Amino acid sequence: MFTPEQLGRLNHAFAKAEFTVESSPIRIFSDAQYAASGITVQEDVSNADVMIGVKEVPMDALIPNKNIFLFAHH
Repeated sequence: MFTPEQLGRLNHAFAKAEFTVESSPIRIFSDAQYAASGITVQEDVSNADVMIGVKEVPMDALIPNKNIFLFAHH
């Protein structure tokens, strides 16, 4: 969704916001690249207030009471 550079700029521009990336071995950008841009990388992002994703998530896997923006196609 966002490159490490883009998230780094957002992190700098919106100092009161917290940006966290879910760890992934299959993403085009590595966890280390996000971490090098000052972005927190973690296995569990369920504590996030807002989630943005690019894959379709099964309804039963959605976390209740979260603001979720998904960009998916069939």
